[in-house]
Amino acid sequence: MKKIKQIALLCLIGASAMSLSSCLIRLDANDTRVKKDLTYTWSDEDYNKLHINMQRFSQALKNNNDLELVGSWQAVQRTAYACATYRTIENINYAAGDDSAYEKYLKFQNIVAEVAKWQEALYSDMYESSYRDSFFSGYTKEEIEELINSVKPDKYYEIEEEQEALIKEYNDLAKDEIQLKTSDIYLSLVKNYKEEATLLGYDNYMDYAYKNIYEREYTPSEVLDFTTYVKNHIVPMMLEIAPKVKEAASGLNESEKQKYNTFKTANFNTMKDTFNLYATFIGDSFKTNANYVFNNGYIRYGSENANIDGAFTAYLYMSSLDQPIIYFGPSYTDIMTFVHEFGHYNNFKVNKATNLSYDLAETHSQGNELLFLAWLDKNDESYSDNLMRAIHLSEVYEALTTIVLATMVNDFEYRVYTSSNDLTIADFDTYYKEAGDALGGYDTIMECLYQENNGKQIDYWKLVTIQNPAYYISYAMSKIPSLEIYSIAKEDLAKARNSYKKTYTLDKNLDLTDFLGVLDSAGLYSPFKEEAFTLIEKLK
Repeated sequence: MKKIKQIALLCLIGASAMSLSSCLIRLDANDTRVKKDLTYTWSDEDYNKLHINMQRFSQALKNNNDLELVGSWQAVQRTAYACATYRTIENINYAAGDDSAYEKYLKFQNIVAEVAKWQEALYSDMYESSYRDSFFSGYTKEEIEELINSVKPDKYYEIEEEQEALIKEYNDLAKDEIQLKTSDIYLSLVKNYKEEATLLGYDNYMDYAYKNIYEREYTPSEVLDFTTYVKNHIVPMMLEIAPKVKEAASGLNESEKQKYNTFKTANFNTMKDTFNLYATFIGDSFKTNANYVFNNGYIRYGSENANIDGAFTAYLYMSSLDQPIIYFGPSYTDIMTFVHEFGHYNNFKVNKATNLSYDLAETHSQGNELLFLAWLDKNDESYSDNLMRAIHLSEVYEALTTIVLATMVNDFEYRVYTSSNDLTIADFDTYYKEAGDALGGYDTIMECLYQENNGKQIDYWKLVTIQNPAYYISYAMSKIPSLEIYSIAKEDLAKARNSYKKTYTLDKNLDLTDFLGVLDSAGLYSPFKEEAFTLIEKLK
């Protein structure tokens, strides 16, 4: 018995997904209610049958009725996984521009939450039953106790409904409203998340989210050492490279500029053949899955009126589908976005929808980007040395800014969620500036990041903290090993390939929640080791 958490993987600036949560126990379920075109049927009768089967199971558990127990349990799980799949479909429909899909998404979100709540309430009875070994197969005694004690009160679910409404309000903001109106929404969200943490027995929401949502092996306070390394190594490197990026791009001839712009902005299908050659170089399941995504996989594009202009990969749970789906917003269809998302897609195809560290998940995506870039440099002669240097500097600079911004956002969130003050909107400005100063100087960092925006930028935290709080540090933690892979690839492409492949084809004693253990097995330094930062500095 394993829990499944569904959080659509947020993958780029502007990408978002509604806050999703589930706690479903999966059994084999052959269900074909969703067609291959992702249309489905659902009626009040289906909902009533779900309740009947939930009641049948509860009664069978009391009566030790084997046949009734198994049949009703499988029926509940089939319907729950169907609803989780419908929820994903409607989330993506909404993202792509179908406003009517939001109410459908919310309906299935509520049903999934209802089943999760029902299931949690039965954990203790399950443990005391004669079916204990079947229900809790694969769990340690400590994990079972944690499950039984994790039952959420009704108030938690009431708060979650409030959060959904607030997130919808945020998603409905026009771009020119984000800077002015986000703080009010965020103030309400933070208040609610703080209350949730208290209800669940945690001192603050950051501690809860790190452990229970993102499967992290370290605590928020332990990130302080990482922040010091970012301040001492990454920020100076970012400031040093910034002027070189503009200089390299301006030195390109017209033909090189055209190819540079194609690389940066053209639809990834224009480089499909190039990516397939790269996939052949990686080999094994990676190549198989590349063939699958182009020929049989689920890819959804947002319309010009998309509600979410970003990119993410989610999972279709029903056993008749049992595969990932990628969403691309209208501004996020370039080759590096595709390579990024395919890192998630490939891991899902290899390991299915198992629990995983989100730091490791973003290593799958960001590591794939940088390994692809190194491969391109060594294998595509149509890219001149000047052009590759311009692309290299641009991509490394973007990676460094990701680390700096993600670390800064995490520091900001830590200050917000651990504050004992009665928060005001003014506190957000103060904490964000303090987070920048902790990395060496807020003004210096902002001047570097937004030098061409004439000071009219949106505060970055307003773009990335609303959907999934405490998530964004995963971009920084994962970007470190990703840059390590890139640095290794500059010297030995095959060695870098082997390191990358070991992040999703694991040794038997590891699982996908063991971020640091997987890095070690792949021959990569932990982001908590200064050696990692020294290796990255070779990329200047």
